Amino acid sequence: MSKCSGLHCPGCGDGGGGLVVVLVVLAVAGAIIHAIWHTLVEVAEITAFTVLGIAGLAALAGLGYAVMRVRASIARPRQQAAPKAVIIASTITRQPPAIAPPQRASWPLPGTWEEIRPDTDRRTS
Repeated sequence: MSKCSGLHCPGCGDGGGGLVVVLVVLAVAGAIIHAIWHTLVEVAEITAFTVLGIAGLAALAGLGYAVMRVRASIARPRQQAAPKAVIIASTITRQPPAIAPPQRASWPLPGTWEEIRPDTDRRTS
């Protein structure tokens, strides 16, 4: 009689050992999911709000683009109907100003040197 190493016939292998392993793995996975359930829910909420925010921003940008296109299409016929500007060049002769500008002066003004006393004594300054 040949020895069978598979689980395909009765009496081969350990029988119910595979089912127990599967149940233990499912129980451990369930315990881990139960332990981190609130974190998973928060991550899902953050992801959903981020996606909704990006979608809202994209919709707002699209709406703004559509408004600008409509404004441009309305303004285009007005610009075409407007008369062209004619520029006539002419020379303008400059008149001297009615009041002469003040002369360039540097500080101190002339005549004020006598009023400025240099402070060379470091003990009193």
